[in-house]
Amino acid sequence: MATFSPTANGDHIVHLMPDDNGVAKVDDDRTDDGKDEARHEGRFTWTSKREYILAAVGYCVGLGNIWRFPYLCQRNGGGAFLIPFLLALVVCGLPLFLLEAAIGQFMGRSSVHIWSVCPLFKGCGIGSNLVSLLCFWYYNTIMAWALYYLVSSCQSVLPWSRCDGWWNTADCTDLNLDGDASQLSGNVSLAGYNGSSIGAAPYDVSTLGTLFLGNTTSLPVNGTKSVSAAEEFWQHNVLQVSSGFEEPGHVVWYLVVTLAVTLLVEFLALIKGVKSTGKLTVAETILTTLCDLFPRFLHRYRIPFTAVFCALFLPLGLTCITQGGVYVFQLMDWFIATFIPLICFIECIAIAWIYGADYFGEDIQMMIGRKPPMIFKLLWCFITPFCLLVSPLQEPRRKTLTICTWVRYTTPAYGDYEYGAGGVAFGWCVAILTFLPAPVLVVYQLYKSEGTLLQRLRRTTRPAADWGPANADKRVLYRKEMLHRQPRSGCLDVIRR
Repeated sequence: MATFSPTANGDHIVHLMPDDNGVAKVDDDRTDDGKDEARHEGRFTWTSKREYILAAVGYCVGLGNIWRFPYLCQRNGGGAFLIPFLLALVVCGLPLFLLEAAIGQFMGRSSVHIWSVCPLFKGCGIGSNLVSLLCFWYYNTIMAWALYYLVSSCQSVLPWSRCDGWWNTADCTDLNLDGDASQLSGNVSLAGYNGSSIGAAPYDVSTLGTLFLGNTTSLPVNGTKSVSAAEEFWQHNVLQVSSGFEEPGHVVWYLVVTLAVTLLVEFLALIKGVKSTGKLTVAETILTTLCDLFPRFLHRYRIPFTAVFCALFLPLGLTCITQGGVYVFQLMDWFIATFIPLICFIECIAIAWIYGADYFGEDIQMMIGRKPPMIFKLLWCFITPFCLLVSPLQEPRRKTLTICTWVRYTTPAYGDYEYGAGGVAFGWCVAILTFLPAPVLVVYQLYKSEGTLLQRLRRTTRPAADWGPANADKRVLYRKEMLHRQPRSGCLDVIRR
């Protein structure tokens, strides 16, 4: 098996790349426009390990996750759900987190540029950025809702605790549990509590007086079906929900205000640098990718570009805060992660098999002084890819691309409303958009290469010239160490030779 062999030549680095006949050829890593230098100009670094860990947690955990986890546990069997959840966390979540964090910190570049380790699959990096872009699009809607509730909660009487608002109907029932709870006399049961009608909420808090997104909170009081005041406040005041996806209705003006305030706060945090962007990691992921793609211009005008970036999401966010916006929100949340397991599967194959888990372990050792435990190599090579491809542990209602969950596909719904063909088509367009760059870039990389198909595969699966540590001095040392690496054999050796 052959790998690229770098050597020092004056004040720059050249690569001795074996061609298809085994003859070494020179591949100079210098760039004509100085992108490497511009890329690191003004690049912030973490002040401590603790700050980086908190930022990484901030990328994975948000307000929506905190709301949704109890709902998922309740819907999937309560405490028994924790067993497959923890198992999936161990065999998929932690190995993928270590792999992605390690390769990102090693190169110090965006999620698109780190695919120089295997240029054939560079489209997976673009796809993951599209997922972040779409998440940032509709996640701001959640923050706008939360901010509106925060402002509304400053009133002396909570508006969702009474039935005297303009949004209430004749079926409204106060959930006032003070005193003898006279308004709840009789046979009272919460549908969301006894499990009879939990709905299809992507974000659900099953507590009195809070949000019930897509949840059925009908209350049979003395044999008469009623609706809680909190439910009516949510449906008729906050959302002003229309009859379906095909009827968008008008924009809810006070949500426009809260959305604008949310984006303003995000802009102020983003321009403060890494100390603040740890709280806005999804947005920073997108900005970093764009700045690395156009370093000479965007690094110089980072603040104006960030302002334009945040301002752009105000009109985009309007699609989720119209009267029919909640249906758009539900579709995006339903379909956005459809192809994420397949992208992660390709990621494991590219790093563990094509580049080599042993080589990747040595790269980690260069950063932290020790290799990762052997169990992670086994997970990256065998267990994690298998689980991502065929495991039934993922939520069956979410159409993640695994063999088992395809069989249990169900059409999206919001409460009792089921989407028509137009809504389902929109959802699948969102899903396909996030994965489309992967096959397109595979075809493009093979097309622009030369030789037979096997020769093209060999060229496009070798690390590119810019693969290595971000720091220039460490990159020189790293490429010298590459000269002494011993070739390993593997099932993909036919490609790497």
